[in-house]
Amino acid sequence: MPRTCDCSDCSKIRRNIADIFSALKIYGWMLDSYIVDFYLEDHWSKLPSSWKTLLDQIQPDELGKWILRQTNGRYNEQFFIRKARVSQIPYQLIFSRQVYPLSLIALRSFIEKVEICRDHERKDASFKCVSRTEVEIRAERDRTDDVPKNNKLLNDEKLDKLIMKHVKEKKRYEIPVMSEVVANCASKAKCKCVVDIGSGIGHLARALAYKYGLCLLCVEQDPDLIERARKWDDQLELTLRKRGNDLSETRSPHHASMWVSVEKSCELARTLRANFDLEGSRDELGYGLVGLHPCGDLGPTLLKLYATEPRNRFICVVGCCYMKLSQGESSEAGYPMSEFVKRLPESETTKMSYNALEVSCHASENHCDKLVRNDYDDLIVHAYRAALEYLLAGKSPQLRRCQVKSLKSHGLTFQQYCQAATADLRESHRPSEDDCRRGDVLDMLLDWKRVLAFGSLRLLLAPLVESLLLYDRFLYLSELGFEPELKARFDPRLSPRNILLTSIKS
Repeated sequence: MPRTCDCSDCSKIRRNIADIFSALKIYGWMLDSYIVDFYLEDHWSKLPSSWKTLLDQIQPDELGKWILRQTNGRYNEQFFIRKARVSQIPYQLIFSRQVYPLSLIALRSFIEKVEICRDHERKDASFKCVSRTEVEIRAERDRTDDVPKNNKLLNDEKLDKLIMKHVKEKKRYEIPVMSEVVANCASKAKCKCVVDIGSGIGHLARALAYKYGLCLLCVEQDPDLIERARKWDDQLELTLRKRGNDLSETRSPHHASMWVSVEKSCELARTLRANFDLEGSRDELGYGLVGLHPCGDLGPTLLKLYATEPRNRFICVVGCCYMKLSQGESSEAGYPMSEFVKRLPESETTKMSYNALEVSCHASENHCDKLVRNDYDDLIVHAYRAALEYLLAGKSPQLRRCQVKSLKSHGLTFQQYCQAATADLRESHRPSEDDCRRGDVLDMLLDWKRVLAFGSLRLLLAPLVESLLLYDRFLYLSELGFEPELKARFDPRLSPRNILLTSIKS
């Protein structure tokens, strides 16, 4: 039976959820909008007039600094302001001291207040449910916090290089961080088995098995990935044996192809028992669930599996691909999960659109860094694409949001971009040279900074969506009596989906 935890963090999360829904009712239309429809649906006209005045006056680098909270909203530098097209001079250099609209400053402050902090270096920035008695909390502190180690290999730098041999740069950063968190959870949960769901080619599993001495069951649906994972397991083990490493305490990962669901929990336990010769005690059969960026509904499925299976002793999961989440009242839906969100009156909530979920998967930090560096040539493509959409819709309503080739605009004129992007369309549907030189289209292209600014505002709002989804998952576990924690573990510039949800059963 779901219960309501009154600890400070759970109470704060419930307030934050209500506040986020209120904000989305006002500004959610920006998240729901398609950038390609910027000109066609005149998104600019829907912004508050004070915002439009400011955004027309400041340069993209200033907006990037402001979103990154590097400025407080006052401006005292040279900037360009757009003049009327009749002058034939699109921009004029002037000087000004610009103050940001209070409503925009308030919005940024609000987002900072209710979002999950994305700064992985802030040790105090986390949400953690604490619903136990003081006696239980003291007992928790007395529990060992030692990370399980394969002592002979833990500090072997050559082993680290071997494990990372086939790993891309992003994973090279994520795996050491994630593996240490998982190993720490395994130690606290008093279990030595881990099930890595969506394990891919087994990079994380190899780190956990060979560096920390854990038993790994890797669950992956793609048989080709499983085959590659086994091949690299064998290569690593062969190399270690040639080096003379003692692997007597190490068990290589076991790979299995199966569909993960709550109903499959017994199958996971049987597979663990069969492949690692485990005894029948609770400690031996207990295992942890790990998901490093499981896609869409797979993340919620892992949480449900953890909540319903007693042998699941801990969970570590970092979400991804939120736009693939299913929504609704069904028990199979990935959102909402918590009873708190499910019971909110319809008038107090908003449905998450595909666009809102999709933009929440992007890194505002990387986008704003480009603005600050004045390195936004590849971002101008959004203005080109929006102008192309305007032309295509004029030729036929059936061409709205049709598939065109994805291109970078750097070095291309608009006409060259249109010709390349629409190469697969019928000739009658492709913009002509005259189309690309129309006065209304040229006006649109002069407004490329407006498209850039609108996209930047969407990224400013995006953390509200991700925070809402993760708060919902947090409360789902809290309501069932577990004690979840939400904390940024990765650098968002290297790993945009950087917030880890963990829970250990007491």
